[in-house]
Amino acid sequence: MKIAVFGVRTLLSKMPKLSILAFSFLIASSACTTVVKPRAVDDPVSEWAARQSQLNQISNWKLNGRLAITDNAEVWHLTVNWQQQDQNYKIHLSGPFGAGAVLLKGDDLGVIIKTSDNTTFATDAEQMLYEQTGVKIPIQSLFYWIRGLPSSKLTVSSQSIDEYGRLKKLSQNDWIIRFKRYKKNNDIYLPSKVFLKQGSLDIRFVIEEWSTSS
Repeated sequence: MKIAVFGVRTLLSKMPKLSILAFSFLIASSACTTVVKPRAVDDPVSEWAARQSQLNQISNWKLNGRLAITDNAEVWHLTVNWQQQDQNYKIHLSGPFGAGAVLLKGDDLGVIIKTSDNTTFATDAEQMLYEQTGVKIPIQSLFYWIRGLPSSKLTVSSQSIDEYGRLKKLSQNDWIIRFKRYKKNNDIYLPSKVFLKQGSLDIRFVIEEWSTSS
């Protein structure tokens, strides 16, 4: 501690007065900045069961985020706007798609994909998106994963939860999903950083803004 104080004093002695004031303000601001974390729960397993019930009730949302997708030597950086109302969704992807945008409008029966060149209907959103753009995104599974839930349509190979009763890591259908960060939205913590990997395909989804309703 004495070495640290001596170092700061030596540095301050060589600073002009204005710089000293700025430096002091920076130190004070840093000291007051704290990261608020949820309290660890006594029974994470029971908390996880309760969370699943809450998360499944979230059927309407809007989110804005960014996707970084790497597949072998190919890399895409996309912005995402996702609106969900029960089974109906509208996903707007902006990025290197010719004019720069792709719109997916669909439900559990199928999806309409609009690009700068055409409009196509398909029953498989992931396959059609890949055929139209060359980008692979597991749309149907992300419906669950972005809420911090396992997909109800896929077998869970393995999963782990953290000390707060939240999903930490998940394996489904050869996908490995890591929930790197959560952010509080209303009364529940939702994922804000989700990493997905399947073979050579690596997807990093950063959710910058959540807006939810039941």
